[in-house]
Amino acid sequence: MARPSSVRTMTSHTLTLLAVLLLTALVGTCTGEAVLEEDDFGRLIINTTDPSQPVLVNGVDVQELQHTVASLVNVARGSSSSIHPCSIGLDTAAFLGHKCETRLVGGDARPWTLAARFSNDGVDTWTWSNYILWSNNELVGTAQGSGDFKGTAWFGQTTDLLFVSDIGEWIAYEDALAQQSLSSLFASVPVPCSSGCPSFAATQQNITSNPDRCDTKVYLNPRDHDPNGQSPTCGFGWSFRYNQACPLDDVGHSGSLGPDSYFATEEQRVLGFLGRDSDATFVELYVR
Repeated sequence: MARPSSVRTMTSHTLTLLAVLLLTALVGTCTGEAVLEEDDFGRLIINTTDPSQPVLVNGVDVQELQHTVASLVNVARGSSSSIHPCSIGLDTAAFLGHKCETRLVGGDARPWTLAARFSNDGVDTWTWSNYILWSNNELVGTAQGSGDFKGTAWFGQTTDLLFVSDIGEWIAYEDALAQQSLSSLFASVPVPCSSGCPSFAATQQNITSNPDRCDTKVYLNPRDHDPNGQSPTCGFGWSFRYNQACPLDDVGHSGSLGPDSYFATEEQRVLGFLGRDSDATFVELYVR
């Protein structure tokens, strides 16, 4: 009777061993192996059998670092011409000091890149006497913060415009530009513009009603339609009534982003589509 018991024990051990070997083989096929060695030049070499297997050096994922570097190279190559940094990657854009917007405007999920900020910060940046700022290559301020700003996205090829205030109101103009930079756009429009002037219709918006707002179009370098015509503006402007009827009444004073020819060296406390006397302190312009 002892012999059958021994056979049963050996069979049980054999099955257990086979199960372990099978499990080891399966695990080996599902995970990569790492090889760590030193070459003849004293360099540390780390290789894996699975290219997708993460390799961490002091806690840093080398593959992720390679992807980040590749993104930075793409941004650097495209920064002088067409690529908006936030379209490359949000983390990469943030690393480079850019500000992105991804929460607003439904439908199209592509991120927006901050191009400019128009702020009631007490600094006379966006003025009539400095109208060239809309078309030149000058940079102003920093993307982070609440002061006046003009960044490199101003020079990238742009299709869509998004104006966002710090009180949550916003208005979008999609497909407004045909892959054109803002600098070249304003260089092509007279200051002020009297006839055949470009304007873009709003496509989406979240704004409170204003009895003095004539419409929600955005106008480029619009003249003052008041009979005395003393307050045209440069840059983007919106149509409001001020002390005369619509449209574009004293636009530099009522619907500009600061410039007013009547106060040539002073930035007006008016924030575009919000008009005057808004609770907002700045409006940001995002592009994509």
